[in-house]
Amino acid sequence: MGFLGWRKPKWKHADANVRLAAINELTWEHQGVFAQLATSDPDARVRATAARRVNEQARLESLLTSSDAEVVRIARERLSTVAVKLARERSLAACQALLTTITDQKSLAELTLEAKDQGVRRAAFDRLLAQDEISPAMLALIAVQDASGTFANAAVARMDKRNLLKDVVRKAKSEAVRSAATARLQVLEVDAAKPSAEQSRKARRKALEPLVSDAARWSLSTDFDKAAAQIDALIAKRTVALAPYTDLPLDDEAKAAVERIDRASRDLARRHDEAQAQHAAALAAREVFLAELVTTAPVTGADAAAHRARLDARWLALPEVVGTERQLLAARYSSELARLHPSVVVEATVSAPAPVVIPEAVLSELEPLVAEAETLATSDRRLDARDRYRVLHKRWHQLTADLPMGHALRTRFLDAYARFKDAGRAARAERDELTKERRAELGKLASEAEALAANPPTEQERQTRFAQLKDLQARWKSVGAVRPDQVATVRGRFRAACDTAFAPLKALIEAEDWARFANLGNAESLIAEIDALTVVEDLAVVASSIKNIQAGWKNLGPLPGDRREATWQRFKAACDVVYARLKPYYAELDAQRLVNLERKRALLAEAEAIASAAPIGLAGSPADLVAKRSNADRMKVLQQEWKVAGPVPREHDQDLWTRFRAAGDAFFGKHRADIDARHQEFTANLAQKEALCLAAENLAKDCEALAAGEEARVRTEGERLREVKDIQAKWKLIGHVPRDQVEAIWSRFRTACDRVYATLKSHLDALEKERQDNLAKKQALITEAEEILAHENARWFKDEIKELQRKWREIGHVPREQMDVVGGRFKELCDRIYAL
Repeated sequence: MGFLGWRKPKWKHADANVRLAAINELTWEHQGVFAQLATSDPDARVRATAARRVNEQARLESLLTSSDAEVVRIARERLSTVAVKLARERSLAACQALLTTITDQKSLAELTLEAKDQGVRRAAFDRLLAQDEISPAMLALIAVQDASGTFANAAVARMDKRNLLKDVVRKAKSEAVRSAATARLQVLEVDAAKPSAEQSRKARRKALEPLVSDAARWSLSTDFDKAAAQIDALIAKRTVALAPYTDLPLDDEAKAAVERIDRASRDLARRHDEAQAQHAAALAAREVFLAELVTTAPVTGADAAAHRARLDARWLALPEVVGTERQLLAARYSSELARLHPSVVVEATVSAPAPVVIPEAVLSELEPLVAEAETLATSDRRLDARDRYRVLHKRWHQLTADLPMGHALRTRFLDAYARFKDAGRAARAERDELTKERRAELGKLASEAEALAANPPTEQERQTRFAQLKDLQARWKSVGAVRPDQVATVRGRFRAACDTAFAPLKALIEAEDWARFANLGNAESLIAEIDALTVVEDLAVVASSIKNIQAGWKNLGPLPGDRREATWQRFKAACDVVYARLKPYYAELDAQRLVNLERKRALLAEAEAIASAAPIGLAGSPADLVAKRSNADRMKVLQQEWKVAGPVPREHDQDLWTRFRAAGDAFFGKHRADIDARHQEFTANLAQKEALCLAAENLAKDCEALAAGEEARVRTEGERLREVKDIQAKWKLIGHVPRDQVEAIWSRFRTACDRVYATLKSHLDALEKERQDNLAKKQALITEAEEILAHENARWFKDEIKELQRKWREIGHVPREQMDVVGGRFKELCDRIYAL
């Protein structure tokens, strides 16, 4: 350790993230460091990552005693690649810990058959049987190869694949094992002939459905004696229907069906008891009323009619009595009325029922019930709606015993149910029409197959005919589902025709079978290639090779049916061994992908910041243009860094790339728009400057022609000089031009202007001499003004000063650099004299 932490290794850093990155940077030679971090680092991530880098057996075995469950799991996975080799040679006591690290079923099967120690073989076989999903191929391997039968019989007892058992019957080394496999195969054949549990459940459900429907219907009947007899008969039928399935536990649907039949019986009994109680109460109420009438004295005179009306109202308000007793009670009531009111002439006994008053609680329940029925009328889930309607219908009858026939709720419910029934009939009609179409299509396909069967192919047509029959079978499968009993005849025709049509193509079918066997050889080669990878040291080469081998397996083609599963299990087991060895390599790649992820997130953040950056100052200003060029250069650098940053975890890859590309597109889209706008502006500026170049060149030609005496003096040299200066002033007002044209256009313009100035040099020299003379004259006027100012009575000479000013104006220009100096001095002198 360095002074105050200087030069301390990164894997000892206080920050866990730094230690995590340092583990991935260390080479495989640092096994001691990896083991130390895996056991003592305080951070769980660091311990797990370090454990994945340990590959020495002794250190991996030491990690099995770690208190970190994840470290122990990783150590076991790492040890499993070498544990098989060690367990073959060691005793059970020496390799007990190693056996706990082996989870690969192929490895356990190999130890069961090849380990030298009998205890190791038994322990390996027990671990194989303890797996959650035991490979049938591994059980078959043990059954065939175990000549002693020690483990073979137990393996046969656990096998449930008939094709593998047939292999054991043919290939097992032990006669006892072959006999056990034969017996096991016979048991499975018998079980296979039985309906499956799901088929039994469907059959039981189908048998119970009509019983449940009839029970629900009879539970609503008012003929209680007949309904009770019918429900008792249904319960007896239910017992008969359930008898064949006594070994099959009741599922939720069967339990619900049984309960619905029992509930129908209970509901009927309850309704019967309620009806009897209501009848007894109504009979008692009318008997009490009649007893009161018996003790009442006759009423005569004017009050008799009113008294009679009051009694009728009370009689009609009493609960109704049903059956023969109703007529008897009515006769007794009429007799008592005749005794009480002998003077009242009775035209007819009031028998109209009193208005029915529906309780508010009943109406509040009927309203949502009717609304639900209207919703079910349009439901697409017909079966669920039908079951729900049965419940609603039952409750409806319970609530609407006193509801008038014309009531709005009754009308709405009956209309909804009628719509539901109409929709059901329409669905059945549509289903029947679809079935009819499918049956017609199947009949057409059967006719096509019969036509092909009746017309054997020639030698040249066999390949085409083979393809036609395959296509015909595929079209048959794609027609859609039809009830088997409706297409049994057509299916028999089709199968018979296909068998007849395929008969001449036996050679092609055999060729296809040979191709499958050829693919089997290729599959064995691929498995051998995987096994060869176990000695390759470069894990990157191993990872690349295993992916290529798996791609080859996908393109392999079909294998023989009886060998397909076993070959696949062998291939998968070989791949699992290689991938178990590659886990540390992939863990290292995953760690590097996390580093790449952080790098790409940083690049993405910078790219999005550049894409959303605001203009610097005014848009299009020099500072803004410089910033945009700098951002464009930086964005190009970010794109290059993105390419070399490496892969990231798959779940982040697409999202990061989409956002990064969007940021680049957004920036370069705006940048391109700015470039296009500037290009248009620069092109326009170039056109203007080319026009000025042409004007300057024409002016130079005029000046040169004038100097050579080839042109009359139309304009003076001063006018030509002013014209070239005007051209130069306009040039300065024009902006930039395209970069590749800057030097050329400027050189052209400067050459033209130089030609003009070279031609007008004599005029310029003369003009300069004139200005020098004017300067001398004006300096003389200044001297005179100074002398006047120095006079003691300078105010007397104001007229002379005015004359000096007039002369000053007439003199003309002086050199530019002297203009302000002499002009200012003369003005100062004049102002001072005028101020006196």
